[in-house]
Amino acid sequence: MRGISKPWPPADISPDSQPPRSLADAEHAFVADLPKATNRTAFARRTFDGLEKGKLRVAMYREQRSLCVYCERRVEECYPFPPIDHWRPLSRNPELALHWKNLHLSCPSGETCDGAKGQRPLKWDDADPDLPWPTDCAYERALGYTSGGEIYVRTDAVLDAATRSALELAIDDRVDGARGP
Repeated sequence: MRGISKPWPPADISPDSQPPRSLADAEHAFVADLPKATNRTAFARRTFDGLEKGKLRVAMYREQRSLCVYCERRVEECYPFPPIDHWRPLSRNPELALHWKNLHLSCPSGETCDGAKGQRPLKWDDADPDLPWPTDCAYERALGYTSGGEIYVRTDAVLDAATRSALELAIDDRVDGARGP
């Protein structure tokens, strides 16, 4: 996991049969309509699913250098297509369904990365803050790798206790499931 630069959202995320619309415009309209929705999560899911994912992925491949946001394995535009993950889960944060900082490519496997994360937030418990977006944290400075390829949270990384705990949980670096810095 490493920090990512997301300088601009895509200028066209509409299906080819529709007039071009930027992600920023789509998000603005979505946020304005969200309070009127009877089921905010369902409305967010329908709106997100209506976007042209191929056009979103093109921008994400460039930003992420064709690497999964979590494990940094190579992801390619082939079947199964890599999922577009909501860093902060859509089910818990429907207002962020189209927020550019919240959208990332991840591995297409159900057993790893997005599939393993599912709808879980990246934090130890609900009282903790969410892990910062990869645009807001240089994760490569907080994580290390053993000679055998195992990932761990560096002891010298300057992190608050909640972020350290959430990172340890995300990479399963806990000793006996204990919580603490």
